[in-house]
Amino acid sequence: MVALPLELGAETVLVAAVEVVLIGELHELYGRPAEGDARARAGAYLTSWTRQRAVESGPGGGGLIATLGSAGVNALRRRVTRRLARNVSSAAPLLLGAGLAARSNRKATGQLAEAVLADLRATGLRAPGRG
Repeated sequence: MVALPLELGAETVLVAAVEVVLIGELHELYGRPAEGDARARAGAYLTSWTRQRAVESGPGGGGLIATLGSAGVNALRRRVTRRLARNVSSAAPLLLGAGLAARSNRKATGQLAEAVLADLRATGLRAPGRG
């Protein structure tokens, strides 16, 4: 039970990292990668994840502090709080809790992907090989 908060924190960070990579891959698929070097692209995809919108074209977003401004920090805090609240009640039967968390993570990741795809599709670009 002592390690539970650390495990939940690590799991939340890993899920967030997978979702940021998903956003980057969706942008690459639609031929709209973020501009700049690897660090700038990572910041743009992190901003996209925080806002749950496609990366805006044009000059950069102002770095990590601007990316995780008050809105981003609040969004991250809400996600972590919801995640902890969801898993604390299921901590006793750990296997059941892990299964429920995996299901909700999959659903939330799918919703994130659909939101970003809707933004990408709104620009009229099509994925390669799809039309």
